[in-house]
Amino acid sequence: MTLSLRNCPFAFRCDRKWTSLKPTREPDIRFCGDCQREVHRCHTEGQLAEAVARNRCIAIQVEDFIGGPERVLMGVPLELPPEGY
Repeated sequence: MTLSLRNCPFAFRCDRKWTSLKPTREPDIRFCGDCQREVHRCHTEGQLAEAVARNRCIAIQVEDFIGGPERVLMGVPLELPPEGY
């Protein structure tokens, strides 16, 4: 599934590839040897919201808007202030 995300700012963007991360027992969690953190692949808006709230490294598959292939973005999303703040 590809998330249709707009304005998902990252506090840190990782240049590693999902396929280069070490697999774990969970298919949607991999381990990054560079930063020594788990990276959680998010397939839904709910998973993404939970990952942001828990300050997790994430991987999200996004569409390339100029007709290219889908790609996976990884990093730590920037936690936004609550709505109405």
